[in-house]
This record gives sequence, C-alpha cells and structure tokens, in this order.
Amino acid sequence: MYRPSTGYWYVINSSNGGFTIQQFGSPDDQPVPADYDGDGKADIGVYRPSTSTPVKDPFGRPGLVTDPLGRTILTLYHDDARQIETKADLKTVDDGLLKTMTSHDELGRVVKVESSEDTSAYTLISDTAYEQMGRVTYTGNPHRSGPASTDGWTRAKKDELGRIVEVATFDGATKPSDTAMNWPRANKLQRGADYGNRSSEQAGESF
Repeated sequence: MYRPSTGYWYVINSSNGGFTIQQFGSPDDQPVPADYDGDGKADIGVYRPSTSTPVKDPFGRPGLVTDPLGRTILTLYHDDARQIETKADLKTVDDGLLKTMTSHDELGRVVKVESSEDTSAYTLISDTAYEQMGRVTYTGNPHRSGPASTDGWTRAKKDELGRIVEVATFDGATKPSDTAMNWPRANKLQRGADYGNRSSEQAGESF
C-alpha cells in the first residue's frame, strides 16, 4: 500500500510474511509498482507528473515514462538474465504492444534484440556475436523464426587500435567464420601509414 500524503510504502514480504515500511515518494507522486529488476516480485516506484520525472527503479534507472497524451514506455530490468525489456503503447494507452527485449553478455555487450510487431509476442530477432576479444563482430539481419531470403550476416573486423578495417556481408542464416571469403559483395578497408582509407567493392580484390 502507498500513502501519498507521507510517501510511505507499507509492504507485506512474500518471503516471510513480515511487514516493511519504506519512504519513497512525495504527496503528488503516483504509485507504479512493477517487477523492475526481473526477480518475479513487485518493486516500489513512483511517477512525478509535476516535473515529468520518469519513474525510476530502486537503483535509479528509468522505469516508466509517460507522455502528455498518457502513452507509456515501461522499462523492466531482468538483471539475473542480463536482459532489458521495454514495453511501449502502440494502438491504445497501456496496451504495451511495442515490445523489445535486449540481451547482453557478461561484458555488457548486446548479443540479441527481440522485438514485437503488433502483438505481445516477440517475432523479430537480431543476433550479434563477438570473437577475438571483440576485434571481430558479427551482426545478423533481423529475422523471424523461419528461413527467409533476407537472412544474412555482416562481419566487421578491427585493427589493434579499434579501427574498422573490413566490413563483409554474407547470405544465409548460418554465421560465417572469421576467415570466410564466400560473400557476394564486400567493402574492405585498408589503412596506410597516412591513416587514409582505400576500399574495394568486389570480394577477393587485392590492394
């Protein structure tokens, strides 16, 4: 229960049935409890319309943003799974049909982005993979669950200074290797001593 006059929350703990009182909010705030950290339990949160301050979770991260028309964008943090989920309104207020789930690896890098179209299900997927300590990055084309002619990957290679030296595209759903050469077209960059770039449009062309 939230008491706006004092900003105090009165919570019954599901783990042991105990009772917790916590101050979080001001008289004009609106309570918006939700599972902000993805542990399956509701967390306290408030929205402050007087200053358009977004709702924040207990760690200070944005949780809920409401525009002047009442449409909302809710952000949920599934920390145990290293995922961030957003739900935005599409057709009506509070329908939450525009959904995105972003998954990260142990280094905080994005490895998968799942999106909805006009339903609550995640139907569009884009994958990202990293090799050689991040010097090679693979990004998959957005795809659905079944095979399609648009399936493909983009491979980017960097030099020891983090500069991109090659970008190559590949057809098909299978991720290429870091030495694969069977791309239909590619843009290869080579840096000389003057740090300038030269490019080749055709695969296999040497400099």
